[in-house]
Amino acid sequence: MMINVLWIDDEHESLASIKMPAKVNEVNLVPFKSLKGGLEELEKNYSRYDGVLLDAKILEDENDVSGTENVRYVHEARNRIHALATHKKFEVFVLTGQAELFDDHGAFAMAFGDDESKRRVFKKGSTEELELLFKSIRKVALEQADTQLKFEYKEVFALCTDEYIGSRACDNILTILKNMDKPIINEMFNLIRKVVEDLFRAYNIRGLLPDQFVGTSISLSKSSKFLAGKHVVDGYRHKEETHLNHQIASNLKNILFVTQDGSHRGEVDKLVESMGTPYLIMSVFYQLLDVLIWSKHHFDSAPLTNNWEKLHIDN
Repeated sequence: MMINVLWIDDEHESLASIKMPAKVNEVNLVPFKSLKGGLEELEKNYSRYDGVLLDAKILEDENDVSGTENVRYVHEARNRIHALATHKKFEVFVLTGQAELFDDHGAFAMAFGDDESKRRVFKKGSTEELELLFKSIRKVALEQADTQLKFEYKEVFALCTDEYIGSRACDNILTILKNMDKPIINEMFNLIRKVVEDLFRAYNIRGLLPDQFVGTSISLSKSSKFLAGKHVVDGYRHKEETHLNHQIASNLKNILFVTQDGSHRGEVDKLVESMGTPYLIMSVFYQLLDVLIWSKHHFDSAPLTNNWEKLHIDN
C-alpha cells in the first residue's frame, strides 16, 4: 500500500528523477508549487496524508515567479505543520540542492533534526540520499496510528478517493476506528450515516442511483430500498441486473434502521447507554465496512448504468 506524501517544490514538474525512486519505495508524492497551495491542502485534508516533504527554498504563492523562493517559507511551513499536531502529527522532511543548507549543522539542521538517526534534511542529486530519504519517510509514516489503521483496513480506505466516495469519508471512518472503545453514541451514528450518504452519492455519480434520491439532501431509506430492488420507489423500478447482493442489502437496511433519526432511535440510545458497551455500534460499523468493500467490487465490475425505468402510475 502506497503512503501519500504532500510535496512542496516549485520545480516538481521537471523532477522525474525524484518521482521514480519515490514510487519504488511505495511513496506517492502529491506535488504543490508553493507554501500557500500545499499548506491549504494539508490543513484541509490532513487525514489524507502520511508525511510531508519540502524543498528548502519554496515559493510563497502559486503565482509567484521563479527566483522569489525563500528559505523563510519552509520555516513557516514547518511551524504551521507542527500546529496541526492536535489533529495529526507530521514529521517534516526537506530535500534540497542548496549545499550551504544541507551541510549546515547550525540553525537550519537543528530546526529539522540534525541527529543522524533522525535526520530530516537530504541532498538532491544523490541516488543514495533519495533512497535513504524515502525509506525514512515511509518508516516514520508507518509509526503513525492513522497510517497503521489505513494499512489494517486497506480494502476500506481504497474507496476514500475522489474516484469512489471521497476523502471526507476517510476522516469519518478514521474517527470511528480511533474511538471504538469509547464511543459517543450520537456522534458515531451520525458519522456512520454520513459515510452512507457519501456512498449513495458515489452510486448516483456512477449512474447506479437516480438523481431523484440524491439532491441537496439524500433520501437514505428510499435509496436503500431502490438499490435492494425489492420495491418500486417513487415510481422507479430497479432492474434486476444491478440489485445489491441480498446480504449487503440487508446490512444496509439494518445500518439505517439503527442510525437514522426516528422513534426507534430513542430506544436504541437507551439500550446502548444502559448496556454501557460499544458492541451495537461496532456491529453496525463492521456491517458498513462490508457494504463499502462490496460496493467497490461492484463499481469496478463496470455494471450497467441507468438500469431502471420510470413507471407512469395513474392516480
